[in-house]
Amino acid sequence: MKIPKLALFDFGGTLADDGELDIDSGLKAVLNAAGVKEYDEDLLRNLWIDMQEQVLSDIRTPKGYRVETPLSAIFRNIFARAGIKVDLPLTECEYIFDKFNSTRKRTPYIDELLNVMREKGIRTGVISNIVMSGESLKMAIDELLPDNKFEFILTSCDYLFQKPAPHMFEAAAKIAGVEPQDCWYLGDSYRADVLGASPVGMTAFRYKKEQEEEFLTLTAEIDGKEYTYYGINSWKVLANMLREN
Repeated sequence: MKIPKLALFDFGGTLADDGELDIDSGLKAVLNAAGVKEYDEDLLRNLWIDMQEQVLSDIRTPKGYRVETPLSAIFRNIFARAGIKVDLPLTECEYIFDKFNSTRKRTPYIDELLNVMREKGIRTGVISNIVMSGESLKMAIDELLPDNKFEFILTSCDYLFQKPAPHMFEAAAKIAGVEPQDCWYLGDSYRADVLGASPVGMTAFRYKKEQEEEFLTLTAEIDGKEYTYYGINSWKVLANMLREN
């Protein structure tokens, strides 16, 4: 297997495993940090639910790519409608909300894989479908993986269209100054990650913990063309493969 010049990672389910989402705790943490003592919790919750229902209306492009809704826009909307003034940068609001709205832990052996990639001279970056900006997601990743060497973090919040749209994959290769054929993309979603990275020319790896076999060579058919991708059930498997290469 050819060692890549650049390895790109998804975030949720790939670098990190999150617990159940707790919107109330996230909002309370933001408002506490902003020094907001009095507000109508029920109103704020209902405004959030209203926004979520609108967002989940599933706005898509003619090609079927979903348009991302930035968390900062949701904050502006619901705080203003609730009569709440928050004197914090929206990037900080995103970071605080993300930190306190669920539990989070690293996926098993991700540190080992990143260390091996660093030893092999493989550059790394992140591409994620997420409502957070790249700046606030970087803060979260640096807290989760303080030794990371990610060169850049691209999010659908900043780049408008969610994976499997090709835009972030194409942008990442250009930013890094490498050809897509010299890139790996590692994620847990078949649709977003495999179907997104493969047509651009990147080699896709799907991380699936429940997969019985440690390593599988698989085929994805996209618009009548077949692409080879790989299934793995542990980052340790890939780390060992890189060591032996």
